Amino acid sequence: MTKPLSHYYINSSHNTFLTGNQLTSDSSELMYRHALLSGIRCVEIDVFGGPQGEPQVYHKYTRTSRVPFRLVVQTINDFAFPPRGRAHGISCPAELLRASEYPVIISVENHCPLLLQERMAEILTTVLGEK
Repeated sequence: MTKPLSHYYINSSHNTFLTGNQLTSDSSELMYRHALLSGIRCVEIDVFGGPQGEPQVYHKYTRTSRVPFRLVVQTINDFAFPPRGRAHGISCPAELLRASEYPVIISVENHCPLLLQERMAEILTTVLGEK
């Protein structure tokens, strides 16, 4: 990228985690895989408190299922970027060849108290590292 971010069209996703409607469908980390490998570069994560002090992803005030925040972040990490060895001819799963080299924007709809926000930051830092 050679221009400011605002000069680019960004393919984005709303309620990325949902497999269907926003009232009763399942939430799944696999929807992030699908979105990222389809060219989406801005994904949304709705985060709420969960059991044992771990953040969870789901749609508020609905009957959607829940998925651990860590699993969503790990999936983003696994599928958002092409493998580092790709430029050197190192083989990788064919689906990862579709991963884009453009940046990923993670839009967090945060409904967590401060302690869980700190836990979210720890997960993001641990899983994504310097990305």
